[in-house]
Amino acid sequence: TVGGGVPAPTDTAAVMQQLTASLSKTSEETANANQLAREVLELKREKEETSKNRLKKLHGTVTTLIRNAASNDDERPAPNVPESCQRFYKCESAGMADQELTYQFQERKLGDVSFAHGTVQQIWNGSYLYASHGSPSNFSAFCFTQRAPLQQNQE
Repeated sequence: TVGGGVPAPTDTAAVMQQLTASLSKTSEETANANQLAREVLELKREKEETSKNRLKKLHGTVTTLIRNAASNDDERPAPNVPESCQRFYKCESAGMADQELTYQFQERKLGDVSFAHGTVQQIWNGSYLYASHGSPSNFSAFCFTQRAPLQQNQE
């Protein structure tokens, strides 16, 4: 052996054994590091997807409310949130959500319905609560009005 306990170059079997052990350990640690990197990447993707999908940010009761409203069965909620709601909640702002909702109503031949922007904003934010139980609130019939004919013709 040379100073410090390192085997002499003539002891090739010992050198090869150390080299093999070192490579094995490096390989195991690299595999662990790669696995951790994959997990971090997956978490990053999930976080990015969640930030883009407002439905995942809503409280579970709101999602259940939407699924119940979309269900054809009185006993159970729909298995998924309808595509039309997903398009609405994927909008980047309340203004874009307002346009999406107006477009969806026009698709269903209900283009003469207009919404108060505050109502659309509350729906987009997932605020499905009444401000006061005794007065009209964000989901009363008073928030939906008939569009003026001039406004309909401008679109």
